[in-house]
Amino acid sequence: MPEQPLTFILDRGIASSADLKRFKSQLGLMAELANYGSNLIARVFGSSPKQLEDATVCGLLRQFVAMIDGIEILASQGAFHSANLQVRTALEASLYIEWIIRGDSDLKARYYQVANLRDDRNWAQRLIPDTPEFQQYMKMCGEVGIERPDQNGHRRKIGEAETHRVDELLASSELTEINKKFETFKKKKGYEGDWVGFLDAKSIRGVAKELNRLPEYFSVYSRGSAVVHSATAKDHFVDEGGAVQFRQIRDISQAKNIFISTFAVCTHTYRIMIEKYRSLEMPVLRRIYAEEWQPIIKSIASESAKQKMT
Repeated sequence: MPEQPLTFILDRGIASSADLKRFKSQLGLMAELANYGSNLIARVFGSSPKQLEDATVCGLLRQFVAMIDGIEILASQGAFHSANLQVRTALEASLYIEWIIRGDSDLKARYYQVANLRDDRNWAQRLIPDTPEFQQYMKMCGEVGIERPDQNGHRRKIGEAETHRVDELLASSELTEINKKFETFKKKKGYEGDWVGFLDAKSIRGVAKELNRLPEYFSVYSRGSAVVHSATAKDHFVDEGGAVQFRQIRDISQAKNIFISTFAVCTHTYRIMIEKYRSLEMPVLRRIYAEEWQPIIKSIASESAKQKMT
């Protein structure tokens, strides 16, 4: 017989509750922001020179829109705590997009590309017996009790073909010197370096600082990181004089912060993309923002004020 949820910890009924229905317009806005972004990807890439930096930025925009879509799905089910992960990831994509656009775009895109290709190569090497990556992977599988993958010829051929593909790309004149820097770092440290770490910003926090977006980093990224790493006990339970109470998994108390943070990051990201690639659209975006989007977000504050007065 299927297990039923313990409703004082996991109440799926919140998805149809009156409390969540109060946010109908905000949920609709999240869907609209994802819809707008999906169309923006095609418009921006169509208007771009279609170089590596343009493909990279549009790929990151696709990641960004995927997170906005995920936020809408989670929020519509009352899972606002979980939505913190998507907001954090959306901000990270937004920071990378703006950082690449603001200068040295081709160089930054090449570092990003090399990091991705090296990751592909590492996974391919795990399919080839006798490679260091394969041996390390087998060791890890044994340590955690995961069944080791079959060592058959088909898997080896797939790994060798992918390794060859990646090696050819990394040997190109545009990427070979950057790849050498990654390789030197790995030999020295024993692990792959973060692509941002090879550039002036050094880290995602450095990127935020360079873009004057540290307030977002601390309020959104750090908050999301705490959820990712299970670092905030008060999200999960409260201890009042020895009486432990577990919080609801689906909890709308975080709705306002999720909606406001998502809206702020979203409009900023769409603005910088349009400024870069489709500047003639700026008046249209300003009108949509002022007439259609902003009033819905502002209504959250009005709703909160009404509740305090009643």
